[in-house]
Amino acid sequence: MQYSISSIYCFATVTGAKLWVAPTGNFVYSTPAVDNGKVYIISGDRKLEAFNVATGAHLWSFTSKVEGLNISPATANGVVYYPSDGRLYAFDGTTGKILWRAVPGAGYAPAIANGIIYTRTDGGLMAFNVKTGCLLVLSYSV
Repeated sequence: MQYSISSIYCFATVTGAKLWVAPTGNFVYSTPAVDNGKVYIISGDRKLEAFNVATGAHLWSFTSKVEGLNISPATANGVVYYPSDGRLYAFDGTTGKILWRAVPGAGYAPAIANGIIYTRTDGGLMAFNVKTGCLLVLSYSV
């Protein structure tokens, strides 16, 4: 997978042949995340976008209220996690439906392990249950 100014490209791993190109609404700032046959990116027009990894077909998008995002989404088990607008969102990776949103969320790229999603705040660390969005830990550095 490669991305550029306003498109993402998919190449065959063995031959390097270009398989598809998909336009995005603007610059692509994030590292793509791939899960369950879908690729997710953040574009400069404030969108989290989902594409079919086999065909490049655009599946859905979510528009944030905040511009200039360069946060990469995290994915696990068909769910996409994305901090935006002061919240941490969980989306159904297939439909784009919001499963939950945690307030406050954090503004940094999340990481997932053992049923917990971790994200950094300006002052520390937050941990949420991946299924419910319930805050488990809020830790501030001193």
